[in-house]
Amino acid sequence: MARGLATKNWLAISKVMLCMLFMCTANAANNLDDNAVELSVSAYIPPYVFKDGHHGIEIDIIKHALEKAQLGPLTLHFLSNRRAEAQLRQGKISGVINIPKESGLEGYYSEP
Repeated sequence: MARGLATKNWLAISKVMLCMLFMCTANAANNLDDNAVELSVSAYIPPYVFKDGHHGIEIDIIKHALEKAQLGPLTLHFLSNRRAEAQLRQGKISGVINIPKESGLEGYYSEP
């Protein structure tokens, strides 16, 4: 019983986190393959993101949620926030992880 509840909680949390972590624009979504997900992320913010292994708390949750939603492949771009903003505006990536609302980008932001 406890394991089933833990699995349901993990799925619910991963879906919520996926929604909270993505910041997409319509322009970016229109320029990519239907199921491809290209995200910009800061290069190294442990324990949330580790560049060398493409893992960390946020990355693991996103990968799990994409797998459950049958989306992918996931490509990570390790960029500064300024460069990520430009890439998103140009439609070269689908979203940005960990970008502040002050960036001025239109999209869906999570609460801090």
